[in-house]
Amino acid sequence: RRPRQRGGRAAWLQRALNVYKDTIWVDPQPESAWDYCESIRFTRELIGERMFPLTLAGLDHGMRLLSKRR
Repeated sequence: RRPRQRGGRAAWLQRALNVYKDTIWVDPQPESAWDYCESIRFTRELIGERMFPLTLAGLDHGMRLLSKRR
């Protein structure tokens, strides 16, 4: 069993977002289920508008967002 990191999931994800500023999150669950799953809601709170469904359209939108940041 791995030791728990200080600050838990939120701190870990926030540290990653601070290091990798141009980040998107691609979620395999249907977008209609996002409000009903605690871990997805949690991730969405941290990642904001950079979360996309794992669909062709979602990948396209995510890649467009990343290409605008360059």
